[in-house]
Amino acid sequence: MIMNCTYEVFFNELEKEFTRLEDSETEPLLQAQTVLSFLEEKLKLLNKWLKYHVFETPEEEIYFFKFLKPSFVSKIIFYKSVLKTESHVPINKKEKLKYFNRSLKKIHDLTVENHIFYTYFRTASSFKDNDYFLRKTYKELIKNDLMLLNYDSKISTSHDYLMAQMLSAATLTKYFEERIDQIQNKESFNPIKTYQWCGTQTDFVEIVYVLHYFRVINNGNLCIKEFAINLGKFFNVEINANKVYDTFQKIKGRKTDPTKFLSKAIENFCKRIFEESFRK
Repeated sequence: MIMNCTYEVFFNELEKEFTRLEDSETEPLLQAQTVLSFLEEKLKLLNKWLKYHVFETPEEEIYFFKFLKPSFVSKIIFYKSVLKTESHVPINKKEKLKYFNRSLKKIHDLTVENHIFYTYFRTASSFKDNDYFLRKTYKELIKNDLMLLNYDSKISTSHDYLMAQMLSAATLTKYFEERIDQIQNKESFNPIKTYQWCGTQTDFVEIVYVLHYFRVINNGNLCIKEFAINLGKFFNVEINANKVYDTFQKIKGRKTDPTKFLSKAIENFCKRIFEESFRK
């Protein structure tokens, strides 16, 4: 239990408040400060709970330290990097470009230095999950040549923080590339104009959240607002980013079928498969 709730509820509530805070501020420095203050307080609560929590199965513990905690910590890594970077941006355009390119190189260097684990991460492997994402004692780490400074075996595994770094690498790379595009006065996104979304905005938001929670894009490590805007540009949807979360709340409040659009899509898809199979 974390503050009288299960960790599943804790992460769900955290995601809601995180999205609300992220959407409430658009200026990078202020946004980073606001979000970090919230996330770091939540991390203190989580670590306090972890010191005494015993997971029921190894599989549950692996899932927690491979997906849940890294996804959360990756947000902290991302915003700390944004705060640090944006606080020291040079004035000169040429120096700005060098500055953000150096930031990109640091991310690249991280993946090169940890190329074995990076490959493991990119290929969604699981054969070393027991080694990487189960908590071990300090003695076990020494035995396996994995001594870590300030390592606390009650709240961490040998690789959960590295997993968080890998997750944040994708969002940071995108962020820095977009900043470079802005400095060079280029469009950071050039949508294809031939596609047009013909459903409702509520249907569109349902798809946005389905893709987010299914973790098929960036392993679920997304800013919902940003993702909705970019996907909306691709399909020429005039999306009000500030209302995405409100629309999701309405979807969750449906009394009959929360996934109305998805259910119809699956039904239609199965029908077409049956019809085309029958023709053969």
